[in-house]
Amino acid sequence: MTIFPMSSIHMWDWEGLGADIKVESQLEKKTYFKKENSIQYNLIKELKRTGDYSVIFDDDGSGEIADIVAIAEQNASVHVDFFHCKYAHGKKPGKRVKDLYEVCGQADKSVFWKQNLVGMIDRMLYRERQRIIENKPSRFEMGDIQKLKTIKNKLLLQSSTLQIIIVQPGVKGSDITKDMHSILSTSHSYCMDTFSVPLKLICS
Repeated sequence: MTIFPMSSIHMWDWEGLGADIKVESQLEKKTYFKKENSIQYNLIKELKRTGDYSVIFDDDGSGEIADIVAIAEQNASVHVDFFHCKYAHGKKPGKRVKDLYEVCGQADKSVFWKQNLVGMIDRMLYRERQRIIENKPSRFEMGDIQKLKTIKNKLLLQSSTLQIIIVQPGVKGSDITKDMHSILSTSHSYCMDTFSVPLKLICS
């Protein structure tokens, strides 16, 4: 049996953070009110706390690159993290295989951005401008359009890396089954074999 690397599994205390693992999106789509008990809201809060990122972008919605795109500017390179979030199918963390199927598929599809990170920036700029045109809240949780343009210029000159992180608090990290390992390992191998993009899991 192929085992998903334990070093790639990160267990968070979602209850301690104040998250309801059955609430995925941070925004109420009609009012654009932020739901502070959501998975996305608490993920963003933790990403901000690290101080690692120049840009944190909420791309959640139809046509998304990932739910959250976070970009770090390093000495001579640009590092991009894609976070794919999914709500739990139960009230408590467990070993439900269905908690992984859809989100692993989203991770697999997004790996192709590795060959066109400049195009990714253009896509983000377009989606932010659409928000402005529609008079809706910005997608930026950190950074702005000008910072994104600066990063685009750096990508033309510097090396870049991409990492994909599945965020599924419905998975209990200490109780991952053989079938769950198989799903995760398949996605991990696919991402690594296509563009050498590592895959990680944030769970409970």
